[in-house]
Amino acid sequence: MFRKTLQDEGWVFVLPKRGRWDVTNVFVFQTITVLWLDHERTVLKKRLVAPFTPHVFGAKQSSFLIELPACAYESVSVGDVISWKESKRI
Repeated sequence: MFRKTLQDEGWVFVLPKRGRWDVTNVFVFQTITVLWLDHERTVLKKRLVAPFTPHVFGAKQSSFLIELPACAYESVSVGDVISWKESKRI
């Protein structure tokens, strides 16, 4: 919270159960790309979320949520399968 930029990194959230997981961008000072993925890591929905957005509806049956820099928005499409390298950094 209160970071200025994501730079070249992103956040992957493993959701505790499949469902619709909504997001907020309150107290976030930058626009971010948000992706909702199913259990097979297929993109169900993507949104470019502006700073201080109070509520964004998620996609039904999401298993993962990914937050990326705004510049990633155009490089990802609904239906893409996403893979990532896990990191110990928190």
